[in-house]
Amino acid sequence: MITSSNSVRENAPLLSLTIRQNTSAEADAIKKLINDVASEGVWFVTERYVPTTEWENVFSHPTDFPNHLLLVAEYQKRIIGWCRVFPVFGDKSQHVVDLGIGVAEDRRDQDIGTALMNVAIEWAKRQQFEKITLSVSPINARAIHVFDKVGFVRTGVRYKQFKVRDEYVDEVLMERFLI
Repeated sequence: MITSSNSVRENAPLLSLTIRQNTSAEADAIKKLINDVASEGVWFVTERYVPTTEWENVFSHPTDFPNHLLLVAEYQKRIIGWCRVFPVFGDKSQHVVDLGIGVAEDRRDQDIGTALMNVAIEWAKRQQFEKITLSVSPINARAIHVFDKVGFVRTGVRYKQFKVRDEYVDEVLMERFLI
């Protein structure tokens, strides 16, 4: 099992945070948090949790899929963030994983995303993946700052990739090599 304890900024005082792999009992709480963040309408491609085989596998049997990871950030028995690392589809991409992350609105700007990212990166290295990819909206400056801080670089832009509230939004592609 993956665990990490971190001290995280909360304006002035520090709070104790646990970063760990999810358990199957937490599926509903994680889905609720994903829905809360997605419902803000600007950060994700969807505005709610959309089940996929990969997500359902890590929810129901977290330890049965060694090349998949779903981390949670827990504070005072509340899940306040998540980070998923799933393999990229295809035999020729077995060295690559894709990452997604979210933090509860009332817990942003407290280094929780950075803590989640650092644990995910170390896990991917131990699993001998060679590269992590992600995509982000250019309006999500907070997330881009975190990704830059932990060593991701911009590799491209998909222009007018999404429509958010009838406005076109680009998609920034980022990656980090682990070798």
